[in-house]
Amino acid sequence: MDDDFEALLSVPIEIIFREIMQTQIIPGGKRTNQTFLFSKSEVTALLRVAMLASELTTTMAMVYEALDRVRKGNMYLNEIIMEATNSNHNYGYLRALLPIIAVHSETAKDALTNVTSDTNFSISRILQELDDCAIELSKFSETNFNMADQLDWTMAASGQCSVLSREKRAIAEIEEAVVARIIRLKEMAIEKTEYNLNTSSSEHSQSQITAAEAMTSLSKEG
Repeated sequence: MDDDFEALLSVPIEIIFREIMQTQIIPGGKRTNQTFLFSKSEVTALLRVAMLASELTTTMAMVYEALDRVRKGNMYLNEIIMEATNSNHNYGYLRALLPIIAVHSETAKDALTNVTSDTNFSISRILQELDDCAIELSKFSETNFNMADQLDWTMAASGQCSVLSREKRAIAEIEEAVVARIIRLKEMAIEKTEYNLNTSSSEHSQSQITAAEAMTSLSKEG
């Protein structure tokens, strides 16, 4: 299973760095300036979200890979037990495989521990930083909505329509959507993390029992 959180949370670069034309009334005429639609702070927050989303995608891929290695380790151990228990042949040489399987299982368990603990490489750290970005984006969104309303009110008095108002309202909606996705993503990630922790803990316990059984069976065969 692959999760592309970057696709879920990232705003396209061409949108983030979009430029608009603004016309200002100055003594003696008008002046047209080209300016970025998003402020520097908004650009920083949105790019930070994209980076964190990419990091979360990579981290979750590590979780899935580690869980797959644990499951395969259990599968191989079960097959060794079945061969040693049900066969009349001497399968004592299979003992050599047990340390290899154990190393792979332990390495996978260590990887799971690292990404689910409170470290700089953990899922919780990434989610916390996304939370911080969501708080910033919520403030930006509210500011842009207020600015759009003020522009609409000002331009309506003169019977005109503000292009900047529409643009500000559009980016406010974009920021609002990113915040909503971050909130939902955090809920989903917590659910997945808890499931993965429970699964890995259960499978690790089963792996220890199975390894002991395999050693016993193979010792008898030897």
